[in-house]
Amino acid sequence: MFVVDEAHCIDTWGKDFRPAYQQLGILRKYGLPFVALTGTATKQTSSIISTALQMENPEEVRLPCRRNNLCFSVVAKKELKAKDQVAQIVSSDFDGLCGIVYCARQADTVEMAFELKERGIPATYYHAGMEGGERIRNANMWLEDKIKVMCCTNPFGMGIDKKGVRFVIHLTLPSSLEDYVKESGRGGRDGDNCSCILLFRFADRSFHLRNVAAMPFSEDSLTLLNSLADFCMQTSLCRQQFIARYFDENLGEACYCCDICQEDSFQEQKDLTLHARNIIDCLRQISTLEGKPKLTDLAMTYMGSKAKTIITQRFNTVAQYGKGKDQFLNVNNATKFIQFLIFKGFIKENIRSLEERMTINYLTCGNVVDLVDGRCQVFFNL
Repeated sequence: MFVVDEAHCIDTWGKDFRPAYQQLGILRKYGLPFVALTGTATKQTSSIISTALQMENPEEVRLPCRRNNLCFSVVAKKELKAKDQVAQIVSSDFDGLCGIVYCARQADTVEMAFELKERGIPATYYHAGMEGGERIRNANMWLEDKIKVMCCTNPFGMGIDKKGVRFVIHLTLPSSLEDYVKESGRGGRDGDNCSCILLFRFADRSFHLRNVAAMPFSEDSLTLLNSLADFCMQTSLCRQQFIARYFDENLGEACYCCDICQEDSFQEQKDLTLHARNIIDCLRQISTLEGKPKLTDLAMTYMGSKAKTIITQRFNTVAQYGKGKDQFLNVNNATKFIQFLIFKGFIKENIRSLEERMTINYLTCGNVVDLVDGRCQVFFNL
């Protein structure tokens, strides 16, 4: 038979990075049975796998994705000293324990490992740009417990089943919730508890947005990215239940372990539908004055800011100027709500120029028909 392992890559990588993955169905000409295996797959991904491998009415065996020994938490990421922040977490909470730090860029893996070693923590790094022999040596040092912390990009971990991994930290937002579940799932393989910590800041989406904009299937990739951002921002649902819902599984009981469950009480959601509509109107109005308004422009206008940039662009003349002051404490508070509207698809964040070294994003209206027509409501935790 043919066995296709890590079969989710047919969907996640087969669309653009490795198109040949979606052509594996050609092996059907040999008339042999097919088995496809993966640790993370939504129903949509499962359908794409079976179609690509030309499976007709396949038998599907699905185990629950929930692992109660993984304790999820999302931490606000420091803008300038994120690596120092990770090193502080490792040295204070996981001293002498085995773990993984996932990074988005190859250079970050090297710098992160250096930061840890400066604090006396045995660490090494792994990324696709290294010479093959060096990658194997570094991986083996970690597997053999000669090194405690592996700093790596997302290719590291496939096929690795190391026991005793007590923490998995993400320095930067991954590109999808599937990737996050898969990567964090490399901890706690022995059944004991593992802390899964994700450092989150809104600006980290820009790294992925540049990649998404260059892909032929950018809308699909953007949806995946926004689902993970929604996971990071929500404050009213247990992390394990959120993941179960995403993979179309029974939510089950709250885990009583994640950062949401550890709060004294779940935060009450408020109906902010009216403000969502007002912000969409505000965006449309300032777009007529400035074709490519930024997120800060929208937030400051809605909060009635008297900053020079707002007055100069005449944003203070639009009908929705200052309408947010009765609901939001400050511009930062309003900004978080606008970010939420972006994650939900009501507002679209665009890349101004792929050629520019610095990413500059601007906003346009997204899918707002149901919102404007009153067929949906927007709830948010202030």
